[in-house]
Formats: sequence, structure tokens, C-alpha cells
Amino acid sequence: MAAGDAPMTDKTRGRKVEKTLTTLVSLLIHGVLALALILGWVQAPKMVEPPAVEVALVPGPLLNPDPKPAAEAAAKPQPVKPTPARSPVRKAVAIPHPAPLPVSQKPARDFGPGLSDSEIAGASTAESGAGGGGECNMTRMVQVALRKDPIVQSALREMGTRAVMVWNGGWMQAQGEDGNGLAAVREAIMWEVAFAPEACRRQIVKGMVLLNVSNGGARLGLGRGEWHWSDVVTRPQSR
Repeated sequence: MAAGDAPMTDKTRGRKVEKTLTTLVSLLIHGVLALALILGWVQAPKMVEPPAVEVALVPGPLLNPDPKPAAEAAAKPQPVKPTPARSPVRKAVAIPHPAPLPVSQKPARDFGPGLSDSEIAGASTAESGAGGGGECNMTRMVQVALRKDPIVQSALREMGTRAVMVWNGGWMQAQGEDGNGLAAVREAIMWEVAFAPEACRRQIVKGMVLLNVSNGGARLGLGRGEWHWSDVVTRPQSR
């Protein structure tokens, strides 16, 4: 210690310590306040902007249209459409109708004299077993075949309910027809007999057999005396 300095007393030393503490406390308080201000500024809430609204501009109707185009269109002369030419009216022409062709008058066929009532009554039929019985009932076999043949039925339609002789040892000839006998009937009978069993064709038949070929309509007589069904095929000549 210098000779000129006054000695530091305890009171002076205490004041210096108190001043130093006060300065430190003030700095500490100012530091805390500064820190609080900084933290508050950083954490401040941000402003949220509302979403943008899109606005579409639609052109509105023209309130004051320009009348000039309409006026010019009305003033412009329209092209004149040509008048279509009229087609001349055709006069109705009478079409001459050809005269009807003369109908050929085909004479009705003459099937010959019909069978008498006594001949019909004395004839054998399919129901009586003429020409053999059982499987050899040739009268029934031929009669069924003629009933099923449409060509035979058409040929016999003109006969109505008549009963005529078609074979009596030879085929009878009908007037107005080529050949002997009704061709369709003759062929149908010969075909059925030719393909019948041989034993049935060789059986002896006595007298005439009567075929009811249209179920109550035309009836056909075959045979006289003693004969065989095979004779219808082997002896077709007329007598």
C-alpha cells in the first residue's frame, strides 16, 4: 500500500461487493427478458390464408345485337326455285284379254259292263279268305296294296261305286285308254303278286274274287273258273 492511499475500510469493501452483485443481477434479469422476447417471436402463430376461389367468367347474352346483318339478309333477294316439270298423264290403255282356250272334251272312259248282282254275291272276298288263308290270303294282300296306292285311287275315282271285271284270264281293256286294262291298276296288282311268296302264288283259286279297293267305293273282279294268282303275271294277254 502506498503511503498516500488511505486504507480501505470494511465499509468501503462492502459497498463494492454490493455494487458488483447488483450489476450481475441486473444483467441476469436483462438476459432473461431478452431470451423471453426471442422465444416469443419465434413461436408466434402464423397467419393461415384461406383457399383461393376460382371465378369463371361466362359471356352473357348480347343485350343490343347488331340489327344490320338481319336487315341485310332480308334485303338480299332470294333465288327463285324452278318449278318442277309435270310429267304427262298417261291414259289408261285397255289391255285386250285373250279369248279362253277351248277345253278339250275328253270322253269319259268306258270300263265295260259292270258286274251283276248275282256275280257280286257269288264272288269271294278278303273277309271270306279267298285265295288261301292265314299268310296266303292273297285277296287281302292285293286289296291293301291298292288302297295305299295314290295313283290307283286317282285312276279309280271316275268309277265311283261301280264293280267291274279287270282280269278274267286276260286284262280287260277300257275304252279310251291305251293298252289293256287300267294301266295303274294292272301294274299295281302284278307288282304285288310277283313279290308274294311262291307258295301263295301257286294256290288254286276257284271262281271270281272281288277287291274292295276304295273302302265302299269301286270294286274290281278277278278270275273265272279255276286259276292261280301267278296267272295274273304269266298270262296277261286279253281274251
